[in-house]
Amino acid sequence: MGRGGAARRFLVVAAAAFLVTAAFVGCAEIQALRGQQTPAEVQAGSQYLARGEREKARQQFEAALQRHRGDVQAGFAVLEACHSAGEYQMEAEFALRCADDTPESDVATRSQFIRAAGVACAYLQDFDRALSLLKQAHKMNPKNAVIMNDLGYVLADAGRELDLALSLTTEAVRMAHESGRASNEAMAAFLDSLGWVHYRRGNLAAAIEHLARAAEMSPGMWEIHYHLAVAYHKKGMDEEARVELLRARTAAPEKAAISQALQLVNQSLAARKKRTPPSSEPTLRFGAP
Repeated sequence: MGRGGAARRFLVVAAAAFLVTAAFVGCAEIQALRGQQTPAEVQAGSQYLARGEREKARQQFEAALQRHRGDVQAGFAVLEACHSAGEYQMEAEFALRCADDTPESDVATRSQFIRAAGVACAYLQDFDRALSLLKQAHKMNPKNAVIMNDLGYVLADAGRELDLALSLTTEAVRMAHESGRASNEAMAAFLDSLGWVHYRRGNLAAAIEHLARAAEMSPGMWEIHYHLAVAYHKKGMDEEARVELLRARTAAPEKAAISQALQLVNQSLAARKKRTPPSSEPTLRFGAP
């Protein structure tokens, strides 16, 4: 079973506040600042993206950022629109523009825009650029649990600096727990990252422990069930992996990768029931959802 890196939830912190309850899906969509009116240009840009008219959408987003220069809410609204449409390259570009438009003295906000750019690059599987940006954000804002979480997760997903990834995600979980302000969904996302780091380090027992806790805390997050299935399969626990994939499919029936993974697990189970020698059992390679 391969890496499930695209199947996850990252977290976002809006403006300067440490709000671990503000989660965005992704391994999913950005949850920008809520309760605020979306600029008309952003609404128009979203409509253009829905029709596949990228350049017209870009023009609208540029107009929004120009008219609302330095407005954090408008900036995150643009990023949300790009992210929801899967336009990660555009999202990264606008995130960096928003960072440039933010006063240097506002380190917290600048670091969050840079973090958003790094996450967008991670979606593009451009790990070199993603890690460069996330490390920059972490250097600027070293005590931010969300940035720690995202940097640690992407390091693990890229298979790099796994000791650092473990340190970052462990500290992020500790901070989120001690803050007392983390929602179940946010805490589950942190535990998912920590569990995935353990998986990448080959510590399957710890991976399953943390991923199972995450799945229990937020059963609607299909990505966590998928990660837990990966860990169970690696440990040879295909019955348990199948259960988690069924839960993932219930939460996100439109995800073709879940059905493909379920088919492979079912093949593995069937082979074992026939007492097929291990060498001839199907080799499972799950693609990233």
